[in-house]
Formats: sequence, structure tokens, C-alpha cells
Amino acid sequence: MKPPSPGQSGVNKKALQKMKLLTKCQTNFMQVVLQKVDRRSKPIKKQEKIVNKNLKKKNINLEEENFDILTLLQKNSNQINSKADEKKNSDKH
Repeated sequence: MKPPSPGQSGVNKKALQKMKLLTKCQTNFMQVVLQKVDRRSKPIKKQEKIVNKNLKKKNINLEEENFDILTLLQKNSNQINSKADEKKNSDKH
């Protein structure tokens, strides 16, 4: 590698200055994002509590090791279909 020529040092300084400004911009952006998340955290926590309560009521444990959503959906679909069939049969009699 050869050392940078005198003309390139100005380019390096500009690039370094741009990187510093970009870093500062990204830092400011992250602060804004984090502030918005913090402001919304109370409603988010409230919604999370509601969702968790409903999942618990329906005996759906997403954190279960072998949780399989497709099996759950198929089981629920079968239950709905069997209830619909029962209702049709009871309406016929």
C-alpha cells in the first residue's frame, strides 16, 4: 500500500466528516424512535395484556416448546364444522 497523496487527504477528511455527520444523524434518529416507542409503551402494554388474557382464556400457549399453530387451527376448524353439522341435524328434526 502506498501512502495517500496530498490530494487524497482532503477527500479522506471529507469522507470522515460525512461519516461523523451520518453517525450523529443516526443517533438523533434512534433517540426519536425510542421516544416514540416509549410514548406508545403504555398502550402497547395494555394491548399485550388483553391479548395474553384472551390467549390464556382460550388455552393457547404460544410459548409452549412444540406449539403448532396449524394443528390448533385445524382442530378449531373441525370443532366449528362439527357444531355446524350438529345444528343442521337438530334443525332437520
